[in-house]
Amino acid sequence: MKIKKHGEKYFEKKQKCKLGLLICTLSLFLIVVSSLQGFHTLITEKPEWERVYERYYVDVPTQLIETPDGGYMLIGSQISGGTTQLPWILKVDSDGYEEWNQSYLPPNKAHGHLRSIVASPDGDYVLAGLIRDIDYFTWDLWILKIDSNGVEVWNRSFNGIENGPDYGAQIQCTSDNGFLISGATQSEYALHTQDWNTDYWLIKTDADGIVEWNKTYHRLGSDQGSALISLNDGNYLLSGLSKQSADLNSAFSIWVIKVNENGTIIWDKHFEQGTAWYGAWERNIIATTDGGFLLACYPFGETFNIGKDYWILKCNSEGTIQWQTSFGGAFFDTPTACLQSPTGDYYIGGSYNSTNGSFEKGDMCIVRLNSSGDIQGYITYGKKQEGERIVDMILTEGSDSSEAIISLASVENGGLGENYLDFWLGKFDKVDEIITPIISDTTTTTTPETMSSAATSSSYASIFLLLWAICGISIIRRKKKDH
Repeated sequence: MKIKKHGEKYFEKKQKCKLGLLICTLSLFLIVVSSLQGFHTLITEKPEWERVYERYYVDVPTQLIETPDGGYMLIGSQISGGTTQLPWILKVDSDGYEEWNQSYLPPNKAHGHLRSIVASPDGDYVLAGLIRDIDYFTWDLWILKIDSNGVEVWNRSFNGIENGPDYGAQIQCTSDNGFLISGATQSEYALHTQDWNTDYWLIKTDADGIVEWNKTYHRLGSDQGSALISLNDGNYLLSGLSKQSADLNSAFSIWVIKVNENGTIIWDKHFEQGTAWYGAWERNIIATTDGGFLLACYPFGETFNIGKDYWILKCNSEGTIQWQTSFGGAFFDTPTACLQSPTGDYYIGGSYNSTNGSFEKGDMCIVRLNSSGDIQGYITYGKKQEGERIVDMILTEGSDSSEAIISLASVENGGLGENYLDFWLGKFDKVDEIITPIISDTTTTTTPETMSSAATSSSYASIFLLLWAICGISIIRRKKKDH
């Protein structure tokens, strides 16, 4: 039997003490990292493919629609050096490669912008937006019909005798093959035109774009209609912004009106929280499979350009809130588009974590929620927060029987350089597998939250590492006692 000398025993104790200290330090470090991963994980997802389309100084995308050949049409406008704004349409194939593009500007018109597109029953397309005369600075509501090759069939503009702004926002087909167009007006059609206030405006046309009737809707102050969706019961929802009082300095809230096919109000609801100002985009509302609707809006940030957080509400067919969820990062976040999956999940697209409170400087973002409003996860994509925002989305089939999203976005530095805005189109695959643990103080919902498997595993790992750290501390204390 070999007898260890005193020096060897001391050296062995010292080494074990160092080992215990190393175990303790490493374990505590891993606990911190594990905790951060469990609650702050942000998945940055690269799309399966992406394309950038650019023409002039600023290209502004607004909507995306799938075509019968599996491709897509992208609409918006292009601004050449700030002098002329041209309505712009691009046709691309199923992989986003451009097939043709066309700009439109009727005679004696200086500027135009397309905001919505719908496929007509005859195989053509009808678009809605706004257009401006050369000699006047006010806008008119404008609709345009094109065939599948982008050739103009006809165009119509609508305005009042007074020179107040009239603009179109969204367009839907009606059961009689006509069209319904939402927007806002400040001309003599409005119920309340003083103090530069506008009213919601709804126009019904026949199949040739000839007006059959128009109606306006007014609440308290200025009302700016934007979103328009059709419902399974044959009625429509009109949504936008509405002043909370007649005071010009009062805040905007979200105003939703349900109307029948003749524009008669069935009910109306407004949504707000306290005195905060709220904003919303054209595609902020969708009909849900249960007969209700989902609404995504945002309280304003430091200025009126971007939002502070996503505010997502699920309502029943009568407009009563069933659940509501908030989502946001450390900075500024703006939701702009919504989808519902056949599985019942919801996808909300927009921008995330803009570090600038005045202008959008965040990344594009897709948030996934289950049917109860629990946030399952989110992905972001961008070029170091230089200004990317999803404006529209289409759900399509992904690889391995998964779900994928075709996203249309506005991007800065897409091609020509700094401060240039471009159209961006990309495909995010397997979006139904998005699972990201969410930080608890930025996500609240009226329904009980369910911790994801990743967060649960992280908790178990933290417990194990904590016990391992205690073991290391015990080794240190025992060796010190022996010494």
